[in-house]
Amino acid sequence: MRIARVLVPALALAACSRPAAESRRDTPAATATAPAGSKESAGRRAASTGDTVLIVLNYVKADKRQQFERFLHETFWPGGKRVGATDSVIAATFRDTRILHPAQANKDGTLTYAFVMDPYHSAADYEIGTLLKRAYPAAEADRYMVEFNGSLARPATLHWLVQSPD
Repeated sequence: MRIARVLVPALALAACSRPAAESRRDTPAATATAPAGSKESAGRRAASTGDTVLIVLNYVKADKRQQFERFLHETFWPGGKRVGATDSVIAATFRDTRILHPAQANKDGTLTYAFVMDPYHSAADYEIGTLLKRAYPAAEADRYMVEFNGSLARPATLHWLVQSPD
């Protein structure tokens, strides 16, 4: 059973095991149609029957919303794209991962952001700290991890799913 770390800091979630019943196949996935007006969605792939999809829910403190979104869209995502320019696994990982923003606050006031890895790439390392250290000098990457960790209200939750034929 492979151990994977995914889009969460090492402190919030050291590692998670892939489900034993998982039937992940490393077959090409179908290309998804990009939503109207979305240049980032162009070329995204969707899981094929039997492929694994991973959804990571991050719970953000209400007063840290701007900090979290700035980290995602001005630091992490551009850094990942830069690394992906020379690493095809990382390029596929970022291409096939979507970020969903909350439509409303949770009852406790936190905000839930979802990372949807569709499909999940078994060869990829999804750990944020590792990706930051590949994109930025070590001290800068450490500072960004402090920013990321400081925005979280509680540890992330992971949902491993398998694409059905329907």
